Amino acid sequence: MDNDQLHDSLSDRYQRVDPLRFGMIYQKVNDMEKKIDKLEGQLGILEGQMDELLGLANRSKGALWLGMAIISGVSIIIGHFLTWRSN
Repeated sequence: MDNDQLHDSLSDRYQRVDPLRFGMIYQKVNDMEKKIDKLEGQLGILEGQMDELLGLANRSKGALWLGMAIISGVSIIIGHFLTWRSN
Protein backbone atom coordinates (compact mmCIF):
# COMPACT_ATOMS: atom_id res chain seq x y z
CA MET A 1 0.00 0.00 0.00
CA ASP A 2 1.56 3.28 -1.03
CA ASN A 3 1.17 6.66 0.66
CA ASP A 4 -1.66 7.85 -1.60
CA GLN A 5 -3.78 4.80 -0.89
CA LEU A 6 -3.08 5.09 2.83
CA HIS A 7 -4.03 8.78 2.76
CA ASP A 8 -7.27 8.02 0.87
CA SER A 9 -8.13 5.22 3.32
CA LEU A 10 -7.59 7.48 6.33
CA SER A 11 -9.53 10.39 4.87
CA ASP A 12 -12.45 8.03 4.08
CA ARG A 13 -12.54 7.01 7.73
CA TYR A 14 -12.53 10.59 8.95
CA GLN A 15 -15.25 11.60 6.50
CA ARG A 16 -17.51 8.86 7.87
CA VAL A 17 -17.58 10.46 11.34
CA ASP A 18 -20.99 12.06 11.77
CA PRO A 19 -20.54 15.39 13.60
CA LEU A 20 -24.07 15.25 15.05
CA ARG A 21 -23.54 11.76 16.43
CA PHE A 22 -20.10 12.75 17.71
CA GLY A 23 -21.65 15.73 19.49
CA MET A 24 -24.30 13.51 21.09
CA ILE A 25 -21.66 11.08 22.33
CA TYR A 26 -19.54 13.95 23.61
CA GLN A 27 -22.53 15.31 25.57
CA LYS A 28 -23.28 11.89 27.04
CA VAL A 29 -19.68 11.57 28.20
CA ASN A 30 -19.86 14.99 29.88
CA ASP A 31 -23.15 14.08 31.58
CA MET A 32 -21.67 10.82 32.83
CA GLU A 33 -18.61 12.62 34.19
CA LYS A 34 -20.90 14.96 36.14
CA LYS A 35 -22.82 11.99 37.54
CA ILE A 36 -19.58 10.28 38.54
CA ASP A 37 -18.39 13.44 40.31
CA LYS A 38 -21.70 13.62 42.18
CA LEU A 39 -21.49 9.94 43.17
CA GLU A 40 -17.91 10.37 44.36
CA GLY A 41 -19.07 13.21 46.61
CA GLN A 42 -21.85 11.05 48.03
CA LEU A 43 -19.38 8.21 48.54
CA GLY A 44 -17.18 10.51 50.60
CA ILE A 45 -20.15 11.42 52.79
CA LEU A 46 -21.03 7.74 53.25
CA GLU A 47 -17.44 6.92 54.21
CA GLY A 48 -17.58 9.60 56.90
CA GLN A 49 -20.86 8.23 58.23
CA MET A 50 -19.42 4.70 58.25
CA ASP A 51 -16.48 5.91 60.34
CA GLU A 52 -18.91 7.48 62.81
CA LEU A 53 -20.89 4.24 63.07
CA LEU A 54 -17.73 2.20 63.67
CA GLY A 55 -16.65 4.62 66.38
CA LEU A 56 -20.05 4.39 68.04
CA ALA A 57 -19.96 0.58 67.91
CA ASN A 58 -16.48 0.53 69.45
CA ARG A 59 -17.55 2.86 72.25
CA SER A 60 -20.65 0.81 73.03
CA LYS A 61 -18.55 -2.37 73.05
CA GLY A 62 -16.26 -0.80 75.63
CA ALA A 63 -19.22 0.25 77.75
CA LEU A 64 -20.60 -3.30 77.59
CA TRP A 65 -17.33 -4.77 78.88
CA LEU A 66 -17.12 -2.14 81.62
CA GLY A 67 -20.69 -2.93 82.70
CA MET A 68 -19.95 -6.65 82.77
CA ALA A 69 -16.84 -6.05 84.88
CA ILE A 70 -18.76 -3.91 87.37
CA ILE A 71 -21.59 -6.42 87.67
CA SER A 72 -19.11 -9.29 88.11
CA GLY A 73 -17.28 -7.38 90.82
CA VAL A 74 -20.50 -6.55 92.67
CA SER A 75 -21.72 -10.16 92.46
CA ILE A 76 -18.39 -11.43 93.83
CA ILE A 77 -18.63 -9.04 96.77
CA ILE A 78 -22.27 -9.98 97.48
CA GLY A 79 -21.48 -13.71 97.16
CA HIS A 80 -18.49 -13.41 99.49
CA PHE A 81 -20.53 -11.43 102.04
CA LEU A 82 -23.41 -13.94 101.97
CA THR A 83 -21.02 -16.88 102.30
CA TRP A 84 -19.18 -15.22 105.19
CA ARG A 85 -22.42 -14.32 106.96
CA SER A 86 -23.91 -17.82 106.69
CA ASN A 87 -20.87 -19.33 108.47
